[in-house]
Amino acid sequence: MSSSLSRFALTVLFVASCSIVTAQEWGSLKGKFVFEGDVPAIGKPDPGTDKVCIAAAPEQQKLKLGDGKELANVVIYLRPGRGDELAVHPDCEKLASEPVVLDNKTCVFVPHITLVNTGQTLLIKNSDPTGHNTKGALASNGEFNYTLAANGQQELTFDEEERLPMPVSCSIHPFMTGYLVVRENPYMTVSAADGTFEIKNIPAGEHEFQFWHELSGYLKDVNTTSGELDRTGRIEIEIPANGVVDLGTIEVPADIFE
Repeated sequence: MSSSLSRFALTVLFVASCSIVTAQEWGSLKGKFVFEGDVPAIGKPDPGTDKVCIAAAPEQQKLKLGDGKELANVVIYLRPGRGDELAVHPDCEKLASEPVVLDNKTCVFVPHITLVNTGQTLLIKNSDPTGHNTKGALASNGEFNYTLAANGQQELTFDEEERLPMPVSCSIHPFMTGYLVVRENPYMTVSAADGTFEIKNIPAGEHEFQFWHELSGYLKDVNTTSGELDRTGRIEIEIPANGVVDLGTIEVPADIFE
């Protein structure tokens, strides 16, 4: 083959490769969680003798419901198959380059559930005028434990993905608990105070999604407009190109929290 033909073939291959990359299409997943049934009694945290925490009067964070029993803090994330490589939308890449903040504020962890990508900076802060410590015993990333004076902070990153949300706590104030969700891909979210959630810019195609809540663990045997979550809280969903899958109002029965 002549050198000119070789250059032509390489050019065609390059253009075709670029076309494949730029042809990636994206879709979204959304829905809303509501709690169904009698609300279990969960006591208020005991702030002990710390005057700052007594004044803050922290509320329990384990089961947060709106006036219409909208369910907050349900974790939803995409679980790629073994060996699968997910395309990442440029907007997601930009967000992943920015630090995620986990604050000790008014004697609670803010946010209660923190989402962070592997390699992304997690900035742990203490905005309270009292000392805190933030510790975690992660399955894949090992343990960390940072004592933070008032207005103190600490940065860290995680190298490995965590299969499930992992707890964080404060030894100084044992009632303070939260969770870290560490994933390799950015397709994850937590339901808001009004029960709603949305994951945008998901690569079009069929994906498996995990649903989890701290009181139940896997959110199992719950119905959605796309089918029922299985006993491990998972469901296969086809994400349409330039479209949205709306799982509708997802009723979460009280008995799964027992």
